[in-house]
Amino acid sequence: MKMEANWKRLCLVALMAFACTGLYAEQMDEEEERDIAGQRVEATLMARLQSERSDQDKEHQSLNEEDEQEAEERLVVMGAYYAYSGYPREFDGSHHWPTGRSSNGDTIDLEDGSKWEVCKLDAQLTLNWELQDRIVV
Repeated sequence: MKMEANWKRLCLVALMAFACTGLYAEQMDEEEERDIAGQRVEATLMARLQSERSDQDKEHQSLNEEDEQEAEERLVVMGAYYAYSGYPREFDGSHHWPTGRSSNGDTIDLEDGSKWEVCKLDAQLTLNWELQDRIVV
């Protein structure tokens, strides 16, 4: 009797072990399928991102080519002349150097002895002038 009881227990334990192994194997198969599906999703996302990036690169490249063409056309129209939109650094005129200025910058003394009044809006700028700066009058 004891032998039969032990045999029944052993069979029951073996049956439970096989059942658990089968469940564990099914669970592992599901996880592997999820991993494979995740890798597929990642691969499709990566492919989509790469195609979007290549499309953006093509757009930027075409815009750069258009800008270069427009610049070349402008140069052809202008000829050999260089168009500068800002003020030149020097003008034709008499050049002078400041020898002194008032504390608030509204009057300037020049090297030839003349005194000049500066607009109130520009007086603050004269405070940054140095003695070696050229002034065109």
